[in-house]
Amino acid sequence: MKIKQFSSLNICLQIFLAALAFRFFMYLISALILAFQAGEGAAFGWEYFLTCWCKWDANHYINIAEHGYAGAVEDGKHLFLVFFPLYPYLMSFLHLIFSDIRFVGMLISTMAYAGGCVYMYRLIRLDYSERTAWNSIILLSLFPFSFFYGGIMTEGVFLLISAAMLYYIRQHKWWTAVGFGILATMTRMQGVLLAVPAAVELLILYDPVQMVRKRDFSKLKSLLGRGCSFFLMFLGTAFYMLINWRVEGDPFRFLYYQKNHWSQGACLPTRTVSYLFEYAFFSDDYDLQTRISLWIPQAVLFLVSVAILIYGIRKLRAFYMGYAAAYVLMTFSATWLLSAGRYLSCCIPLFLILGGAGEKRKWVVPVLAAASAMLQIIYLTGFMNNMQIM
Repeated sequence: MKIKQFSSLNICLQIFLAALAFRFFMYLISALILAFQAGEGAAFGWEYFLTCWCKWDANHYINIAEHGYAGAVEDGKHLFLVFFPLYPYLMSFLHLIFSDIRFVGMLISTMAYAGGCVYMYRLIRLDYSERTAWNSIILLSLFPFSFFYGGIMTEGVFLLISAAMLYYIRQHKWWTAVGFGILATMTRMQGVLLAVPAAVELLILYDPVQMVRKRDFSKLKSLLGRGCSFFLMFLGTAFYMLINWRVEGDPFRFLYYQKNHWSQGACLPTRTVSYLFEYAFFSDDYDLQTRISLWIPQAVLFLVSVAILIYGIRKLRAFYMGYAAAYVLMTFSATWLLSAGRYLSCCIPLFLILGGAGEKRKWVVPVLAAASAMLQIIYLTGFMNNMQIM
């Protein structure tokens, strides 16, 4: 038993170090991209490198981390209440140790991504082979928009928290899972979706249909108790709403700003998919560069995600499929979707399905990995060049 435990820790350490090495390699690639595009006499260096990673939402997280929600104001309004608190609070805390807040954000993302890969491996190995686990991690890391795991964004932190929560749900360590659930709902909107695999696993474990059929209600109290305990994960949401109330006196103020400033809300996925395809292929409202950087990838990712889900229906546990379906549905139900690629990079079951497909078909993972790596370099180059890749 001790030898097995040592071996397990050794594998986890290998994964962690390999993930860190990959992230540093991607930082090197981004530095080379910046060096090649720098003009004569450009002040290329560490400062320029950090600045070029601060794009889009990154600047808003930095603003919150430095000034707090009350101090992060634009046009006299607290527009940044729409951003969840865990990541900027972690940045603010580590800023006490490291002077450059940009470096802090990237350090958190990098370390969290590496930890997320470890938990992802441990999670998949509970039900699937080692080859499938490695395939899944490789495909997630090479996904065209996974370079955001190294940016000042929430992707790395959410990967770590969601993979850990899924792992502890499958281990039936309910209270540990609830703890990570609280952190998940403090990180991003998709955190609430982790209640879905928790519910599925509980239903499979206790099988209430058979319980009623056999009139055996001995486990009913335990089922209800476990189920109710997961409502505690919404304490993270309550904390976020408390921040809104303290700043503006309205716990739902973030919804107002989402709708009236960020043009963001919920709608039927048919509407979202409709405008994605219109802007990508039919409308003249956007130039070719914007279509390639923003709209075409999202339209294609919808088709790919649905195809992966259909393929995985009979191959993956309901535990994973429920979460994946809910995640894809929420992603493509936004009134103004700009970051589908970044959001989907954290949908672990999608990469598990693809990793499992490479178990029998040896060509699948090399082909997907090569295509993904090429696209990631292309979109990383666009991101470094200030294209609308967000």
